[in-house]
Amino acid sequence: MKKFTPLLFYLSVFFMAVTYYLTSIGKAEVYPFYSWKLFSKPFGSTTEDKIFRIYGLENKRLVLIMNFDQDAYDGNTKFSIINLYGKNIKMNIDKEQNLKKLRNFAKITAPQFSKYILVEESFNFQKINEEKIKINQEIITEF
Repeated sequence: MKKFTPLLFYLSVFFMAVTYYLTSIGKAEVYPFYSWKLFSKPFGSTTEDKIFRIYGLENKRLVLIMNFDQDAYDGNTKFSIINLYGKNIKMNIDKEQNLKKLRNFAKITAPQFSKYILVEESFNFQKINEEKIKINQEIITEF
C-alpha cells in the first residue's frame, strides 16, 4: 500500500487541478473536491440536527423552497446561506440586517412567492431510515 501512496497523491492533485479549471469555466466537477462537504462543512452530530428551511406562501398554501442548483447558486450554497442567516435571525444577531439579506436571497431564488416563512427543523439523523421519523418544526419568522 505504501508504494501506491505517492501515486494516489499525485492523481488527487491532478484531478483537483482539472476540477478547479472546469468549475472556473462553469463545467461540472470531475473530482468532487469543491462540493464534497465531508470535511469542509460537516453536519454530523450524536443526537439532534437542526436545519433551517424557507417555505413560500402560494394561494394560502405553504410550499417548501428546495435547494436545487440554479444559475446563480448551487444547492450547497443555498443550504449554507439559509442556515447562516437562519441561525443569526433566531439568535437575534443583527436580526433586521440578516432578515433583509434573507428576504433578498429568497426573492432572487424563488421570486414567485408573495411571503416567505423561515422554519427551523430538528430531527435525529440516526433514525432517518426508520419508517416514521419525527421532524420538529418551529416557525422562526414570516417575511
